Amino acid sequence: MSSNVKRLLVEKREGFDLEAKALMKDLKDSLHIDCIDDLRLLNRYDIEGLSDEICDSASKTIFSEPNLDVVYKEDVEYDKDAKVFAVEYLPGQYDQRADWAAQCVQIINEGQRPNINSAKLYILTGDIDDELFAKIKSYVINPVDSREASLEKPETLELETEIPTEVATIEGFIDFSMEELEKFLKEGLSKGKSISDNEIEKYSLILIDLDPERKSKTSSSDYEYGEAKKLAVEMSEYFEKMGIGKPIFASSGNGYHLILRADIDNEVDNVGIVKNFLKVLDGRFSNSDVKVDTSTGNPSRLTRFYGTMNCKGENTEDRPHRRSEIISIGNQERRVLKKK
Repeated sequence: MSSNVKRLLVEKREGFDLEAKALMKDLKDSLHIDCIDDLRLLNRYDIEGLSDEICDSASKTIFSEPNLDVVYKEDVEYDKDAKVFAVEYLPGQYDQRADWAAQCVQIINEGQRPNINSAKLYILTGDIDDELFAKIKSYVINPVDSREASLEKPETLELETEIPTEVATIEGFIDFSMEELEKFLKEGLSKGKSISDNEIEKYSLILIDLDPERKSKTSSSDYEYGEAKKLAVEMSEYFEKMGIGKPIFASSGNGYHLILRADIDNEVDNVGIVKNFLKVLDGRFSNSDVKVDTSTGNPSRLTRFYGTMNCKGENTEDRPHRRSEIISIGNQERRVLKKK
């Protein structure tokens, strides 16, 4: 079956490939990998719904700058011994590069907007074994918003979604009292299947939850929320001074989260290491206003879905409900806990 998807790969010309050069230096400085001879970085575009003529024109005016870029159609040649991987955003994550390209192409395509997916293609040459290659991919790919992409061109860019045939109707939900809502949540959660610790293969992230001291089932005050932020900033700066780098920095709506990248298997000894790690942070950083939650070290730990409202207790002027959010993805240079 032939694909209707067209593929363009765009690479900066020698002398303008600053991003590739910077990454190569970063890998050498941060991971101490000196066996990379060359690193090529290409922006990959998969395009559906565009004629050959318009695609050819857009390749020279929208997807590239001819004086700075080299454009390859469908595929790019590289050494057979090169290590190659691609990175794309997770489904649902906003792909600014693809969205910008689609909007620009729409202008020259008689108002018809094509489907465009983008990815970054990395081509590395040198004496790189599989273990080092895995280490490089783990460093480059941020699991919070990205994943490794297939090197094969897809048949279509249309997303396949399952439409539920039956949707439960909850009568009177809009008029539920707080007590009725709590009861509904407890009953609803008890019907679902939760994930147990033994179903988790490994730790890739460790959650540090900085929660202000306050009365149970209430939102934090602005003062308490601010104190949690102060401690989160202090702890983030500590990790950076230790050579780890800044972790992911997020707001839970009532306190703050720091999320560290890790790479250890879910084994009894390792679970103990994670829990002891949190206890050490608690002993070093917790104060009378804000505590490090030491209970977040279990492998199946769930946390708030960022972007949702945190609605503990009554929404008042003194203790308002707030939206959780990821504030910064950080720049963590090495995993805080990793396999030996």
